[in-house]
Amino acid sequence: AQMTNSMLNEIYANFGFFNLLMVPILTLPFWLTFRREGAYRQHPMNLAEAATAMAYTGCQNQMVNILGLPFITAHNIGTVSLIEYLVVIPLFLLTFWQMFQIGLWRYVGRMVLFGLLCLVLLLLTVLVVSFIPYLLQ
Repeated sequence: AQMTNSMLNEIYANFGFFNLLMVPILTLPFWLTFRREGAYRQHPMNLAEAATAMAYTGCQNQMVNILGLPFITAHNIGTVSLIEYLVVIPLFLLTFWQMFQIGLWRYVGRMVLFGLLCLVLLLLTVLVVSFIPYLLQ
């Protein structure tokens, strides 16, 4: 529990940096999932376009967090964070749906696939980062 709290404090203290780190981690699953959707069917999306889309959503996330800063105190940081995520997640979903202009159920399926790919990639990243000290010994 103490390690989790210290890790969360580190993420909150350097949120912009962690937000920036998520762009390359989320770009590959996003590109694999959406490269031939919507307007990109005839001309598939390349990795640079996928990275730009992920950076755009990262900026949206950062803006929502900046707007929430005046309301954060030591007593309500959890509540404000919850409200921010309740705003960020629908904004994230709406942004991509508008970007690709595909049917709702096709989009939901693609977002589930994107979420699963992100989960696998994030778990692999955590495993690699966790075992680097053991490999360097």
